[in-house]
Amino acid sequence: WEHGVPQGTKYLWYPLQPSSGAGGAGDPAWFTGPFGFWSTGELKGSTTLTSAAFDLSGLYAPILIFDLWYVALDRGEDGEVSNSTKVHLVVKASDNDGSSWTKVDEISGDPHNWDSYEISLRGKISSTKKVRFRFIATDELGAEERLVEVGIDNVAVISLSSNCDPGGCGCASTHN
Repeated sequence: WEHGVPQGTKYLWYPLQPSSGAGGAGDPAWFTGPFGFWSTGELKGSTTLTSAAFDLSGLYAPILIFDLWYVALDRGEDGEVSNSTKVHLVVKASDNDGSSWTKVDEISGDPHNWDSYEISLRGKISSTKKVRFRFIATDELGAEERLVEVGIDNVAVISLSSNCDPGGCGCASTHN
C-alpha cells in the first residue's frame, strides 16, 4: 500500500485507478500501487493496510465507513476481460490493539469507481479504546491473468453515543 495521489490508469476501456482520492482532484488515498502504467503497480500476492487505533469505548452499534476503489478483472486467453467474482479484499478488526483479528467483511464485485462502504461492527467486536482495522488485498495470479487494484480513503467510525436511547433518538457521534 502507498499513500498519495493516484495516477489514472486504464486497461483497454476499464479504469484501474482514478486520478485522485475520493475527495476529488489532488486528494490522496491509500492504494495497492498508485503508478502511471497499468502493470507497474499490479498487485501480486497479498498486501495489508492497518489503521491507527480508534477509541470506540462507550459507542453504541459502531459502523466502520470508508470510501473504496475496487477493481478485479480476469483476463482470458482469448483477450476478453471480465469482472472477477472472487474475493480480493478482506476487512478485519481487532478490539485488542492488534493481538488478534476478526474478519468483519469480504469484498468482491466491480465498482470501478469510488463507492462509500459501511460495515456494521455490532456483535462482531467489542467497543474498546484500541480498535484497529486491516484491509487485506490479495491476488494469487499475475497481471497476465488478473488485474486487481484497491484504494481506501476517508476511514472513520460512526455510531450512536452511549447516551442515546437505543430506540433511535438520532444522536450521532463520529470518530476519525
